[in-house]
Amino acid sequence: MRTKLSLQKISFFIGLTIFSLQTSAQCKGFVKRADFSALAAFEYCGNVRAAKMYSGDEAKLNQKVEVGKRYRIVMNNQKFLGDVNISIKDEKGKSLGSEVVSEDTNYWEVMVSENQTIYIYLKAPKEESTVGIVSSGCVALAVGELDNEELVVYP
Repeated sequence: MRTKLSLQKISFFIGLTIFSLQTSAQCKGFVKRADFSALAAFEYCGNVRAAKMYSGDEAKLNQKVEVGKRYRIVMNNQKFLGDVNISIKDEKGKSLGSEVVSEDTNYWEVMVSENQTIYIYLKAPKEESTVGIVSSGCVALAVGELDNEELVVYP
């Protein structure tokens, strides 16, 4: 009886591990196909951050930013997750950045007046399922930086 219970626990953990690896692989594949061309002139600030989000999920990411640099934040998500809402705030809770909407992609530009940590909030839309299946999808976020001296100024 005791070995049967142990085998059930082991089987459960193996199944959970396989499910986690499949989910991770799904998001890795999505990140490889995601369009981050809006960051072409920018240097990446670390790795692309990716996670699987479910309907109604919220996430908070922090990013250190410096004076004298322009930051561009690009987010991609799988379309069946819906329109993921993004908001960017400083340490005091004040909204930062401006969204740039183009034909191909949306991105956010941020410049700060002091070195600080900013917070990027993501929220997946809450969708009610009629069949009991909660929608989910991968969300990928990349941040790039550019020194203000590198910006082209037209006379």
